[in-house]
Amino acid sequence: MFDAKFDGDGKLLRLKIKGEAEVPTSMSAAKADRYAREKAARDAKAAFTKWLGETVVFSENTVEGITVQEKNGAESSEVLEASAKIYSSNSAAFLNGIKTLIDQVSGEGDRRTAIVVLGWSAKLSAAARTAKSEMSKPVTADDNATPTKSATNGNTDTATRAVKDLDDF
Repeated sequence: MFDAKFDGDGKLLRLKIKGEAEVPTSMSAAKADRYAREKAARDAKAAFTKWLGETVVFSENTVEGITVQEKNGAESSEVLEASAKIYSSNSAAFLNGIKTLIDQVSGEGDRRTAIVVLGWSAKLSAAARTAKSEMSKPVTADDNATPTKSATNGNTDTATRAVKDLDDF
């Protein structure tokens, strides 16, 4: 299942992809839940990749970077070829730019299903590009003037958090 939002110019703003997988009854509960969640996420990513190839065109410019736009049926073979090259060289970045919005197992007994909803947005993609460029800047002596201490006692707190606004991520 897809929920795509485009702006008035056909530029992709946000996309949500839902993947589902049945929880196998032949495994222990925790292992079966993990297996089903991972399968649902893999299926959603595969559907996302297929959707990108069939539904959108990629273009590159120096100001905005890579733009993802809805196909309108009037693209030339040169445009489609350039789009395919851009996608193939950046496909890993698109897949890494996907965030998990919902990850849950629902149902009871032998009728349990893992549901994973993944999301991609232009906003998150732009933030990732900015972070990447900031991290690739050379470190100067001033950057290391006041080192910060971090806790490294081996205990880390992790928690699953839901995205607060599923319509604007």
